[in-house]
Amino acid sequence: MSKSESLGDDYDSSVVYSLVKNYGNLLKVSRDRFCLHTLPILRTYISKSPQIIADYEEQIRAEIEGQGLKGNAVLESILIAQCERFAAADPKDSTAYSKEMEDMIKAGTTDRVAGELEADNSENTASADLVQQILYAPLEVDVTAIPKKVADEVRKILLGSYREFSNWAFYIQMGFAFQEQDFHRVIFQAGQDIVDGKMDRVIITIPPRHSKTQTMSISLPLYSFVHNASSHNIITSYADDIVQESSGYIRTVMLDPLFQRIFPNVRIDPNKRSLERWGTTKQGVMHAVPTGGKLTGKGAGLLSDKYSGLFVVDDVIKPKDAYSDTVRSEINDRYDNTFMSRLANDGGITVDGKFVECPRTPMVIIMQRVHDNDLVGYLLRGGSSDKYHYLNIPGIIEHDTGSAEWYDKLLKRQAYTHAIPILYDLKREDAESALWPSRKSLSSLQLMRTANPYTYNSQYAGDPSAMGHGLVQEGWWREYDLANFDVSTISHSFITADTASTVKDYSDYSVLIQWAIQRGTRNAYAYRILVGKFETPELKDAVIKFWEECNILDMRNPCLLPTALFMEDKASGQFLNQQFVRDGNIRLQPVPRDKTAGDKVGRFMNTLPYWAQGRIFFPTGHEHLDHCKRELLGMTSMGSGTGHDDVCDNVSDLCAIEYSGVTANYEAWV
Repeated sequence: MSKSESLGDDYDSSVVYSLVKNYGNLLKVSRDRFCLHTLPILRTYISKSPQIIADYEEQIRAEIEGQGLKGNAVLESILIAQCERFAAADPKDSTAYSKEMEDMIKAGTTDRVAGELEADNSENTASADLVQQILYAPLEVDVTAIPKKVADEVRKILLGSYREFSNWAFYIQMGFAFQEQDFHRVIFQAGQDIVDGKMDRVIITIPPRHSKTQTMSISLPLYSFVHNASSHNIITSYADDIVQESSGYIRTVMLDPLFQRIFPNVRIDPNKRSLERWGTTKQGVMHAVPTGGKLTGKGAGLLSDKYSGLFVVDDVIKPKDAYSDTVRSEINDRYDNTFMSRLANDGGITVDGKFVECPRTPMVIIMQRVHDNDLVGYLLRGGSSDKYHYLNIPGIIEHDTGSAEWYDKLLKRQAYTHAIPILYDLKREDAESALWPSRKSLSSLQLMRTANPYTYNSQYAGDPSAMGHGLVQEGWWREYDLANFDVSTISHSFITADTASTVKDYSDYSVLIQWAIQRGTRNAYAYRILVGKFETPELKDAVIKFWEECNILDMRNPCLLPTALFMEDKASGQFLNQQFVRDGNIRLQPVPRDKTAGDKVGRFMNTLPYWAQGRIFFPTGHEHLDHCKRELLGMTSMGSGTGHDDVCDNVSDLCAIEYSGVTANYEAWV
């Protein structure tokens, strides 16, 4: 290896980093573990690498400026002399230069907490006009003329308001002002609450191209660093270019001279240049990894009682992959098994042997909805044990949008059990208005809502519906008051069952319904309903218990006793059929199904006349009503829009048994 042979960018970056750390003391640099050169050879190597000298000078000048010492004649002369010696490979001892430079830069510094500046002797006083100019016209500011008091005031404002900070950082990032809309303030407040420790599991759904990446994948991690330069952050998305671009924008802002003047101790570590993984000089870290990328060894947050980073998930699945059950399941499993394991703090740390409660490392999910069972649907229905603060902002705003009543309808319609609504009121005057007319006009949104309801409901309303046309119209839905129901009008009853012998989240439910048939009208009332997920042994016990509950004799209404339990003769149903036939404790009617019966959609379409006639009723307020209604109204000509069809199969069996002919012979139907 020759004295001047380049050892690559990574090695040169390490040299620069060590030079800056040691203020140009070559002896200390040569003793660093990374260094492959002896002191004499290191001098020659640096002299043959002008870029190393230039990078060192640039970073030292930035530190001098950040400490309010720009224009200091002594420091200027020392730095020039140092660089001249580097270029000439001068063997004279420069330790004195390094020591004097370090002492002067650190002089007067008593606290190195991020955000504090050394006192300066500038005669400039804090100016309200200059503060306003820095905040709202940052590109017009002469950075070198900003006195300490002004920098302090600006920093205080930016640290206290995520909205102000995000708008300011965007101006530096893009060179023009952020086009803030009323709904952005709702998102900014959510970001503020996250960093302030008020929320740590957050889901935000908004239409595409409405600034979700800017507000949550760029500005929020950047805000994370200014609050704690040592924070560890992760951003991920299905698209590698999105996370790389977000990472690059964050770096761009942090390298801006104005940013460095306002936040002098939030500096990028020159030894870590990769867009996928880089950090700060305070050991902070930014990981930018695509959804399917490697996360081993990467973490978000720290074991600290103060805010120390977050994990941002930005559009975790491609829209075209949303139709794949396999891909959705893989992503949901990866979230549970990988993403969540990267969070450092789950609500407490140990201090002096005692457990101290503190905020958890935040997990933030922001995305456009692409399917009923995408990650958001999975989590809000309890796929994970956590409850999530949930902010949904649709493309068309109505008067009640964001209210408790509006969320209540949405949560019931979608059967969201693990959502904590984030309420808001945009105070729009019109009955309907476009969320951001510049992005998507009201007429365009209304046309989409009519012509392509699947896309509108999913991506623009955050309220996914099934692809295809719903078979059961909402106007056909009928409910009844079970408490005041006159059971004396019942002529007979029976039980239908659709079973599944697994408890996996992606598997079907086991559903049993006792149907009470009204005398004269032959209307069908779902009198008892069981919905659950069971392994085979527990499933058998659950079926027996349900049968026994239905078979309690009421002498005043003996017709409520079920005539039989009808169960499909396959998979877990076949096993249970054999068990119950052998035991003889259930009046069982096996229901064989084969290909001649048609597919599930074909069978369910036979129920539509009875829905249209208003002959099928479900009990108001029942614990499983929302589940049943969502599944039944979600059945389309293309199949189940919810991923489950167990209740639908029960209704198909009901209609086949009760309405397929005078003898109600189910076997004749199949």
